[in-house]
Formats: sequence, C-alpha cells, structure tokens
Amino acid sequence: MSHQRTDSEYTVITCFTYESYWQKWQGFRNMGLVPPLLKNTPNLKFFKILGSGSGNGFSKWPHWGQYFLLTVWTKLESAQAFFDQNSASSAMQRVRKHRSTEWSLVLEPYQSFGQWTKVNPFSTDQHERNPSSTLVVLTRAQIKWSMLWRFWHDVPEISASMSDFPDCLFAVGVGELPLIQQATFSLWRSEKAMKAFAYQNHEHKDVVKRTRQLQWYSEELFARFNLLECWGELPQDLLSAIAVPA
Repeated sequence: MSHQRTDSEYTVITCFTYESYWQKWQGFRNMGLVPPLLKNTPNLKFFKILGSGSGNGFSKWPHWGQYFLLTVWTKLESAQAFFDQNSASSAMQRVRKHRSTEWSLVLEPYQSFGQWTKVNPFSTDQHERNPSSTLVVLTRAQIKWSMLWRFWHDVPEISASMSDFPDCLFAVGVGELPLIQQATFSLWRSEKAMKAFAYQNHEHKDVVKRTRQLQWYSEELFARFNLLECWGELPQDLLSAIAVPA
C-alpha cells in the first residue's frame, strides 16, 4: 500500500473467493449481513456488495464462490486502514473469517456518466486518463422487467465475442440482484483496445443500438478508471498483465 495521494476520492474493487460448500454459504450470507456493518464507516462515501456470474462471468446463473465489494473513499488512509490485514472493522472480520482469497484494485475515476441508485458515486474532478496505467471500466444497469428476456438472450453473444479481444485482461459480470441489476467490470491494456471492442465489435454495437431503441434500462452508469495499485492475492496471470504507474 504505497500510493500516498490524498487530494482525491478513491474507488476500491475487492474480490473475495470461497472454496468449500460451507464457505460459499457464508459468502452468500455476507451479501445480506455485511452492508449494515459498513454503514457509518469513516470516509466511506458509497458501497455495494456484488455477486458474480458463473462460467465466464456473464451467465444468468450465480458463481457461488466469488463476490465483489465496491467501495468509494474520500480519503485513501481510511481505505488502507479498512483493508489492512489487522483491520478491526467488523465488516472485514466477517468476510475474512470464511473467504479463501482476497484481492483489491485501487482506482481513480476520470470519466463517469449516469447514476447508480439515483447518484453518481464517482468524482472525476481534475482527473485525466493516465496512459501508463491499465484501464478499468465499470458499466452498470437496472434492467426493466419487460426487457429481461431480451437482455439475457443477447448478453452471452457479447461475452463470447470478448475472447476475440486479447487486450481485454479481465472481465466479469457482477450485480446486486440476480438477473435485474447488472454490472460489468473489465480491465484493458489501453483505451484504444477498449474502444475497439465497444465500437468495432458487431455484437456489442448491435446490442447497444437495441438498448437505445427499446429503452432496456431504467437506470444506467458508465465509468472509466486509472488503476493506481493493487493489494492482496491477485491471480498470477492478471498480476503479470496489469500496469500500475510508478
């Protein structure tokens, strides 16, 4: 935890994995038990507990062994203290008692449009894209009930096409509620690579066009971040691929 800037807000995305059936049950329970423990945490501006999809991460069926915690902090020192291995936080004690592995990415948002539960949690004031950093993208949508079938009919086609873009280093579908509240968290070598997927991938372009024409979402958000640093036990293939500015 070496990054010492304190003049900005910071977003931390943390992945927790669970291996045994008992651990997976506890991970599922944490979806309901941890949020009340996070309330009134000093300098914690926004948080969400997120489940993830099975398979390549974009299935409608849950991945019972993988969950994410999204937090936005007004002070980096508070985030560092919260995620420290000796943290006294009741929320972290609860999660760490049963999890198998844990890793976090510390992010600086530089572009954000839309809302998440009626607010835009990411402050982008005075931030710009840092080309020496891995690009992190977060998209989130509240799907209208009338559009659920069409959404889940088209998503597998898009996710399968991501394998044609080797500059996508990591991607997973996450969400607060299965099927209805969905988000995508992805890492890219560059903004150019991300835009190639967004604007040149025919499956993605077609679905985006349909979402606008048919108004699939009642709420949506799109945000881009610079990767500042990483904490914990990142998968080795991801650790060797990402770029963190000195």
